[in-house]
Amino acid sequence: MKVHGHHTAPEDDPTGHSVSTIRIDGMSPIDSTLLPRNVVIITDWSDIDRLADPAKNLLLYPWSPSLSLRQAIATQPFAELPQMELTLPKDKAAGTATIVEDRLVRHLLTEFTPALAAFASIAPGGNLRLSLRRTREQSCPLFHTDRFAVRLLCTLRGPGTEWLDDKQVNRNGLGRGDNRKIAGPDATVYAAQPFQILILKGDAGCGTNRGVVHRSPVVPASSDGRWYLRVDPIVTARPMIHEWSRL
Repeated sequence: MKVHGHHTAPEDDPTGHSVSTIRIDGMSPIDSTLLPRNVVIITDWSDIDRLADPAKNLLLYPWSPSLSLRQAIATQPFAELPQMELTLPKDKAAGTATIVEDRLVRHLLTEFTPALAAFASIAPGGNLRLSLRRTREQSCPLFHTDRFAVRLLCTLRGPGTEWLDDKQVNRNGLGRGDNRKIAGPDATVYAAQPFQILILKGDAGCGTNRGVVHRSPVVPASSDGRWYLRVDPIVTARPMIHEWSRL
């Protein structure tokens, strides 16, 4: 069973760190000794409460979308991949696909329903904001923690989110504009693969400010870009948006 690979960092990574790529092939729900202690892997959404463990601040679920969905995503011209945003009540998350007109997004959200329902079960507040975004840039190059209690990220095309082992993080360096102050020269940067669903704890969900330290990946010149889904809890009251809107 292969759980992680290793390759050198791209030349435009200013930290010069190596990158470990998490690969999961038919894993049973275990915490491999090859993975950082802060990561929990599940293969059944009924086990999402394992993220409640104070030692865990990142959950990884190896989603396996249908071949038809994979092909639809892979063959769509990158510039035509939709960028959309929707805010809806948590108790409506399971029916999100029914209110979407875009055919590809409807297909995606239909298959993504179990993940949305599971995330809604642990997210604080009453609403969720779903965003589909595409980029050719490394949108968040600095290692950081989120202000949310939890956030769901799933890269659908291109390179995936990167994160650090808690044991290799200097949290005093956060917010100082230099990745080298956060991760030493021997630190390993872990990277998710497309279709691996991540749920990240942020500082608002960790009383001791131990949200997972992560960043956006570099988009290689050989790639046409990155397309990803992000889901955030909304804990403050605000007007509801009932239809997808172009970002």
